[in-house]
Amino acid sequence: MESWGRRGAGRLGGASLSAAAILCAAIGLIVSVIGLDGSGPAFVRDTSVRAHGVSATGTVAEVVHETSHTRRGSQEHYSPVIATTIDGHAARTRTTAYSVSSPGRFFVGETVGVLYDSRDPSRIVPDWPGAAADLAVNFWFLAGIGIVSVGGGTAAIVLQGVRRRREASR
Repeated sequence: MESWGRRGAGRLGGASLSAAAILCAAIGLIVSVIGLDGSGPAFVRDTSVRAHGVSATGTVAEVVHETSHTRRGSQEHYSPVIATTIDGHAARTRTTAYSVSSPGRFFVGETVGVLYDSRDPSRIVPDWPGAAADLAVNFWFLAGIGIVSVGGGTAAIVLQGVRRRREASR
């Protein structure tokens, strides 16, 4: 069994710890970015609209059903298309950031609350209990994966450098 001070030290399965740390950080960052691609822009847009938005009532005009396929099988998603009238103009919105896995969550004709940006009425977000919290949890969970991955990778690289300097000074 080799110790850290001997030949081959700092190696894990034939690769340096730096390479392993970079690989883990990259994988975590990729997972985070892919996930944030959907919820990140929605979170930023929705936060802005929620801060300055005007309340209105909308109607679920359609429920869009989509199926995503992965190696583990398929998953069903249902996203509401919400229609409303703002200052006499019809407006519709659909965002996959608010999709659910249960077909019974939204019904065509159902009345729902919405918020819209008074400066740009085409920016409409759902305003039902938990909508903002669900999106925020998704956003910060995925952002956290990226932050932890990059932080962990950076810490591993720094610690390996410190360890090498100690070895060299002996």
